[in-house]
Amino acid sequence: MGGSGRAASEPEEGVFLNPAVLPHAKKFSTALFYGDGLLGEGRRQNDFAISFVDNTEGIVVPGSISYLRRHRTVPGRSSLNEEYYQMAVGQFVTQHLSLGLSVRYRRVDQKVGEDYSYWGGSLGTLWVPSPEWGVALVYDNFAITNDDTSPGYLEDIPEVGLGFVYLYKTIFKARFDVSQPLEKNPDKKWKVSSGIETYINNFIAFRIGGQADQASQQEFLTLGWAFLGPRLKIDYSFRQNIKDMKGRMHSVDLRVPFW
Repeated sequence: MGGSGRAASEPEEGVFLNPAVLPHAKKFSTALFYGDGLLGEGRRQNDFAISFVDNTEGIVVPGSISYLRRHRTVPGRSSLNEEYYQMAVGQFVTQHLSLGLSVRYRRVDQKVGEDYSYWGGSLGTLWVPSPEWGVALVYDNFAITNDDTSPGYLEDIPEVGLGFVYLYKTIFKARFDVSQPLEKNPDKKWKVSSGIETYINNFIAFRIGGQADQASQQEFLTLGWAFLGPRLKIDYSFRQNIKDMKGRMHSVDLRVPFW
């Protein structure tokens, strides 16, 4: 879906983009994510993540716990091993409006050079006035603690993002996200992500999307499909860097609701 999803209703993946999706979760579920490939020439990335979401009856506040392990190769620099630990909560404040907060710890281990760690988080809102559409606003990567001596390419830049989702009956879904870094962005450049999902039956969906990042001057095309079973859900996606044809990345997600 082009990296869009701030207003998505799938909490297992959406919690990484907007913690306000948590009140929309159905009971308890878990998800595994794996991705590997090139973002561009010399920029390899390997991801593994696991997420647990709980919104079972009787809990005080819907919440989640997530872990992400990432290995990156940066041209001209040493390879990086990163770990993210995230806890998030969300709650309805009105019938249609939910708020969410996530707190994350990020640790960066460089093969050559110093190691760094950060505490940060995200604040999110999600307004869903009808089952057909919703709007999200997220303030991402606010710093709780930071290391001012870290190199710029390791920083989590604060940004604000707006997301939109529209569902036409049960056969078509569209997402659109736009975000802007709030620091080190003198030209006020934007990142735009969008995706379309169509369902050929109750269990199979096809997806196409794109992303344009003005700051990094990169553009991506994404394709994918999903099996949406009553218990097991499988998502596959392919991401192609249009500006650098060597940049190809594959990912597979498994989502399982327990109740």
